[in-house]
Amino acid sequence: MPTTREIERMSADLPKEDTYIVTNVITVDVPLDFVWENLPKNLDFSQVMQPYGWLPGAWTWETSENFNETGSSITYTMTDNSTVEETIIKRDTASRHYVYACLPPIPGFDFWQGNLFYKDAGNGKTTVIWRYWLKPKDNFLSKIVVARLLKLFIWKGYTVKAASGMKSEIERLYIHQKG
Repeated sequence: MPTTREIERMSADLPKEDTYIVTNVITVDVPLDFVWENLPKNLDFSQVMQPYGWLPGAWTWETSENFNETGSSITYTMTDNSTVEETIIKRDTASRHYVYACLPPIPGFDFWQGNLFYKDAGNGKTTVIWRYWLKPKDNFLSKIVVARLLKLFIWKGYTVKAASGMKSEIERLYIHQKG
């Protein structure tokens, strides 16, 4: 579990400069209220976080009590047996903005932070804007080599695949619960 100080540090607002940010936009054929309550809470993460390049995928996961609420967490056991714990930093119902962060398993980073912005797209559809920030440590090697290369050659592709998995999973869940 991250310390209080680490959680405060990871709670930083997204920077205006998007050098280390990857953005994906997905539109799902599911109403906003359902998406807000179920994404990411009830997804099958093995279908979302799949192995990509040398990055492992999610194999199993365990949530804390009240997962999806501020302060709760989800711990993934990855396909390489490593673990990653994401902590929910913010879940603002009024603005439909959800923020989570983790201490990354790859050296060279201060933290990784995901921002999900949920918007009603009309006609029973929802648009989710997913902005993922790879916050490098404050040194040349981390900023120039590690963060930029990871973003350019691995993370963009990984998040595109994960965004597609999110779309499929939330639509599958909606159809299943509708019955």
